[in-house]
Amino acid sequence: GTLCCRTREEPAAGVTPLAVRGDKFYYTRTLAVNFLECLGQSGMFDVCCYSSMKIRNMQPILDAMFSPDLQARLLRKVFDRATTKPDPDPKVWWSVIRDMDKVWAELPEYGPTNTVIVDNALHKFGEHFRNGLVVPEHDAGAVSRPSHDNLLGEGSLRPVMEYLMQLGQAGPEDVRDYLRDNPFDKQPEVTKLLRIQKKAPFLVVIDLDGMYCRSPQPIMQPVSIERQRVCGKFHYKRRGAEDFFKGLHKSDDFHVVGVSNMEKRDILKVLDEVLPAHKWHLRAVLDRSMAATDQKQNKWSRDMDKVWTSVGGDYGLGNTIMLDREARRFGNCTFNTIVVPSFGISDVKAGNPSNLIGLLHFMLELGSAAPENVRDYLCKHSFQST
Repeated sequence: GTLCCRTREEPAAGVTPLAVRGDKFYYTRTLAVNFLECLGQSGMFDVCCYSSMKIRNMQPILDAMFSPDLQARLLRKVFDRATTKPDPDPKVWWSVIRDMDKVWAELPEYGPTNTVIVDNALHKFGEHFRNGLVVPEHDAGAVSRPSHDNLLGEGSLRPVMEYLMQLGQAGPEDVRDYLRDNPFDKQPEVTKLLRIQKKAPFLVVIDLDGMYCRSPQPIMQPVSIERQRVCGKFHYKRRGAEDFFKGLHKSDDFHVVGVSNMEKRDILKVLDEVLPAHKWHLRAVLDRSMAATDQKQNKWSRDMDKVWTSVGGDYGLGNTIMLDREARRFGNCTFNTIVVPSFGISDVKAGNPSNLIGLLHFMLELGSAAPENVRDYLCKHSFQST
């Protein structure tokens, strides 16, 4: 996300991947090599690279970006997944953060006062966030829209390069003080870039249990719907579920999380078998701990305050959409809810078609409209009437 984009999306038209490894495409960011050359040859910095990948997966990408001679000249050290630690507040299951104590143990002349960490996400700095320099992310959207990364004429690494050169020339006793007093994201050109690059203004909360149905016994009559046996029950995937998740994921307009009334370990087992693509289509999977129970009526509903806290980010009633089989489950957030028809055993037996593709088109239209308040939009545009 900083020097290179790693994505499962098909190559963008007219853009050649740096490398292809398995089902992943890699794209180098504009000026990536020049950026490292400028820092390495300045005499003010020792440059290291890190990744959450293991070295065996990381090295071929480095070899495609730099010749061995250039790697030796520019990079003091390459750190792989061995120098990471689990993210204490993960948004996705594979999330890790940099373990700077391990990095400094290998480079004892460096520590918190003379280290700058450059990354595209604040949480990756962990407890050393004061050493962090957050740069605009280089993702699949930037790859498919090259102008996205060239708003400044030479790529969005140019202001990063200039900022670091100014830092080096200032020679602060403690880089944390410099980063605090001269915030990178307050520079006019960076503010413009971050504003244009802003994405995913809407949070979509999906009822995962509506994406399949489960039965204690297999349906004996022939059915065309794929089934999996998980946790002692037979699960039948809703038609179009994977395409629906993929379509939302590919859009720049949404962050998607799934919720279930099952325990976390059980819903993950089901998803791994029934909807394995959830690992890269969902920002998070939330379990029954996100529910609030009405003891008098013996019913439960989503506790959206818990959901918003768990997901993080600036989300609330104005930019959250809930997809569920029953609007009542969202309590006072019913105006944020799109009711999705239930999917049950009778639908499996009858081979009923799914309306998820129609729902996907409705969601993409909503994203394109970019309403200031989704509640107003949903009041005026009913999914059931589309």
